[in-house]
Amino acid sequence: MTDTLFIYMNCSLKYFFRYVLGKPAERMSIALPVGKAVHAGIEHCYREYLSKREKPDADVICKLFADFLTAMLDKSEAPVVFGDDENKDSIIETGKAMMTAFCKAVKPENVNVKAVELPFSAKLYTETAHRVEPYRCHRRSH
Repeated sequence: MTDTLFIYMNCSLKYFFRYVLGKPAERMSIALPVGKAVHAGIEHCYREYLSKREKPDADVICKLFADFLTAMLDKSEAPVVFGDDENKDSIIETGKAMMTAFCKAVKPENVNVKAVELPFSAKLYTETAHRVEPYRCHRRSH
């Protein structure tokens, strides 16, 4: 499920403020940029496999994770909320360990990969069957 659809389904007022009125978030949990960085690493892994038919280097995936996370933190307009005893460096080290574990465990040759991160769009309707103004979610592509 895309972030936008998740926000709409869980809090239509939050969706209204963010996507209709364009109000920035007041704060952002570190979980959001970490999740996006993990997905970027996994996406890169499968894209590399699709194009070269070989497993990508774990060090490359770890660097991509760290660079992606750093870029997200640097461009965030809202303050990023870390957990107790967490900071950017500790999160990057944890993320690199996760990416290394993923690279060791994944066997893309055993999976029939067709595509990675396809764009998603959907028509949304209110409870009274009125169509909600269209909003398309397009994932990044590397």
